[in-house]
Order: sequence, then structure tokens, then C-alpha cells
Amino acid sequence: MIFRRLARKWAVTILVSVFWANRFEVRRWARYAVRLPRRITKQDASDQLLELRVRLALARDPTVRRSKRLRNLHVARRVVNFEAGPRWSEAVEATQIASAVSGVREVRITDDGAPQALVAVSAACLTTNTGHGA
Repeated sequence: MIFRRLARKWAVTILVSVFWANRFEVRRWARYAVRLPRRITKQDASDQLLELRVRLALARDPTVRRSKRLRNLHVARRVVNFEAGPRWSEAVEATQIASAVSGVREVRITDDGAPQALVAVSAACLTTNTGHGA
């Protein structure tokens, strides 16, 4: 009986610490889950599937996953749009990861509504210049 209570407390403690360590990613996934039912009816299902694949690819990278500046991302007509804070240092890595997902045509980054220096990067450009791509 005592062992079960201790095990339960440890499990809760571990779960809370994992959520805290990945709180930015958990918040982005929660926003995505809340918006998903509305967007499925408005948007093409293939764009939703592509957005899910891009989010999963970004979640695998530890530096992008813990990024505080990445606020949101969405996909429209196979174009990935990142909404990020100013001076987003992981922009290059995120752009390369997103463009490596098959089906992505272009990657754009906006900074509070204003385009950053790395505004539009096509997947073909990244393939020829860096070796990453679709």
C-alpha cells in the first residue's frame, strides 16, 4: 500500500518535470490540438497531414523543440509558415528540418507579422545549397 502511494507520487513528479522541461513544445501542441477541429473543416486534409508531419519532425530536434521564440506554425498549400519572435536563432535549423519533410514546397518565417531576413526558402534551393531537402 505504501509502495503504491510512493510510486504514484514519483510518477506524478516525473511527469510534471517532463512537461516542465518541454513546456514550450507542450504549449504549441496544445494550441494545435485546440485549433485542429476547426481547421479540418476549413482546410485541405493533406495540408493538415503535412503540418502534423512537420510538427513531428521539429519535435524530434532538441534545439528546435525547446525554442522559446517559435510561437506557431501552419501549412497552407504545402507552404510552411513559421511565426517566431525577433532574432529566432534556430531559424536555419527549423527551415532545414521543415524543408526536408516530403511534400513541403516552401518555408516562410514571419516575425510578429513582419518578414525576417530568411523569408521564403524553397525546398529546391535548400536541396542544391545545403544537401538537405525533400
